[in-house]
Amino acid sequence: MKQLMRRNKALAYLLVFILVTAVSCSNADEMVSKDIDILLNEYVEAVNGLGGPAKISGCILIIREGELIASVTSGMADYEKGTPFELSTATLLCSTTKLFTAIAIMQLNEKGLLDLDDRITKYYPDQIDGDNITIHHLLSHTAGILRDVTDEKLIDPYANTDKDDLIRLINQSALRFNPGERMAYSNAGYQLLAGIIETVSGLSYDEYLRHHIFSPADMKNSGSTSSSSVPNLALGHMFNGLRSVKLKPFDLSHAFGSGNIYTTALDMIRFEEALSNGILVSKESLDMMILNRTGLNGNYGYGCYVGEFRGQLWFGHPGNFSSGYHSNFIRYPTEDLSIIILLNNSWSDNSTLANAISAIAMDELLRLPSRKAAIHLTDKELDRFVGMYKLNESVDIAIENRNGTLTVKLPDETIQLTPCDQTVFFDARHELWEHLFEVDASGKPICYIMRNSTDEYRMERLVETKR
Repeated sequence: MKQLMRRNKALAYLLVFILVTAVSCSNADEMVSKDIDILLNEYVEAVNGLGGPAKISGCILIIREGELIASVTSGMADYEKGTPFELSTATLLCSTTKLFTAIAIMQLNEKGLLDLDDRITKYYPDQIDGDNITIHHLLSHTAGILRDVTDEKLIDPYANTDKDDLIRLINQSALRFNPGERMAYSNAGYQLLAGIIETVSGLSYDEYLRHHIFSPADMKNSGSTSSSSVPNLALGHMFNGLRSVKLKPFDLSHAFGSGNIYTTALDMIRFEEALSNGILVSKESLDMMILNRTGLNGNYGYGCYVGEFRGQLWFGHPGNFSSGYHSNFIRYPTEDLSIIILLNNSWSDNSTLANAISAIAMDELLRLPSRKAAIHLTDKELDRFVGMYKLNESVDIAIENRNGTLTVKLPDETIQLTPCDQTVFFDARHELWEHLFEVDASGKPICYIMRNSTDEYRMERLVETKR
């Protein structure tokens, strides 16, 4: 009864959205929670006011217990033509596609048409070391399959790739590690899963999704594509700090099963309802999907990342195309809370945006990002920040002055800091982050702090040992 009431409420909200074909930041207030909606709009306005490449062009939705409690649409589907981005605008799911591919596999598993422990030589006799790779390994990114054939320059992502050629290139590529030894994200693994769906069901990947996912969820404006041609599709953009730039679209044949689904915000609301109410997979199957399935100290289930934020468990999947698209579906099952993000611009910091929207959904007040103006500091002024800082028990980071630029050597990247105050800096590539130094009474730095709207990392300066 609770699920039925939940679905009826969501359908009622959908009827309102269908009647109002274009919901803007201003007129959405009448149908969503004032408080959460205001917080969401304030955050989006703050991000879009930074003046750099970080922009929110698209829509963000927050759903709790089947009700849309916050919604914002921002920017244009086509900046050259001035076409606004609306809830009915089609956009690309990118790697959020993997959640749908995994759901299809779990459906076939429920019907006994395949087994998660099947060796993939059953479906791909020519796969290198396929006798040691299972469907489970492919779902959890632990198969050792290469990440992407495009990374290896084996195909051109802008040209149409024959599906059989794509699968053959994957089958013939050497494994990166023995199956089950490690987790390494693999688009190619999900392309193999899409092929398995076709073999087992006797349907094309697109036909299977339409019959068994899109139709049961009433997602009438969703599909998968092997090209870049989709009706009413928002065009991919990037922002260079001055204006939007339209990007050349990928041909999505190379993203078969791993990133080739298109959808709308309205359809994703329907998907959220169908997934939450057990229409697409059973509770038992969903429970299997949303636990860490790597067998390692990983954070991936089947078709979704899993984690914890503010003490609440979540599952979901982001997606990014360098051709100008970002997506994310995040669900907190114990809170009956879901977040949908669909953008038609490049995005570089998935977790920062996802955490900020999650905090807003949990009615948490945020530090809003603010626009920074660069100032000049002399080498002498910069040199006082140079030194080693403790990130955690096993990792120290170095801050250096390289030709008048303060540089931070993090474990996975090196960032360049621009001063905007005597002890406050920003990174032009990651505008949602702020960098500051705490100093003692003499002005000597004692702590380096990286923070965004929801998270703060404090790194104590290590005392230099004189030799």
